[in-house]
This record gives sequence, C-alpha cells and structure tokens, in this order.
Amino acid sequence: MMLSLGYRVTRQEIEVMVQHVITSAEQETTTAINNSIDLSMAMQILAAKGYATQQRSSEEEARMYFRLFDVNDKGYITVVDLKRVQQEAVQLEQEMMITSSDGSSRATTVSDEFVQAIIDKFDVNSTGAVEFEEFRRILHPILS
Repeated sequence: MMLSLGYRVTRQEIEVMVQHVITSAEQETTTAINNSIDLSMAMQILAAKGYATQQRSSEEEARMYFRLFDVNDKGYITVVDLKRVQQEAVQLEQEMMITSSDGSSRATTVSDEFVQAIIDKFDVNSTGAVEFEEFRRILHPILS
C-alpha cells in the first residue's frame, strides 16, 4: 500500500519500523500493544522515513489514493477494485498477525451489494465505476 502512495519502502523495512514503534510504545506505557498500531503510531513510522514532512498538493494526494484502488491505471474504480483492497487489508492483517484485544479480526468485510451501493452513490455520470474526478470530489473536503 505504501508503494501505491508513492513511498519507496520494502516490506522488511515496514515490518522493522512497525516493530520499532510498537516496542517504543510499550516501553513508554509499560503495557503490551498486541502487535497492532494506531494512527499516531503509523504517523511515527512515516515521520521516521521522512514522509510526514513531504509536501504534496491535494491533487497529488488524491491521485495517490486513487492508485490504491486503480492498480491497473484504467482511470476508474470498480466493485472488483474495492473488493480487492478489502481482501488485501484482511490478508495483510493475517500476515502481520494483527487482531483485536479479543483475538478477532480488525478488518471489516462488507457484502458485494454494499460495495456496489458505494459505487452507485459516487458514480455521478452513471458509468458503473468511480472515475478520478468523482473520486476527487469525494476527497475534496478531506484534502482541502
């Protein structure tokens, strides 16, 4: 996912950074973190790699997020793309053994019908997919 966002980091580097942040957090709080990280820890990882200080325009940010879904550079996001990202999140969670405090999965999976409803809501021009301009409108309040 970091590669899709334009960050050049290997999987091994990510695992080392995650473990370092978890270890540091455990030392500071004297409580176990359960091999999970929150947003502040993720920001520490990005800052450690110098990414948090990198200035990008809202257009660049939107394009990076769009590429998370449109990995084949089709110019649009489909139900298949959204389901793939959902599956990647579940798979990554399993590979990194990230679970909730009760041992259950943190990843949320949703039905195909729900994913289609997401596409339908934001597909302004009725193409059956979310094109970049439609995607950018979704992110505008967040990135501006």
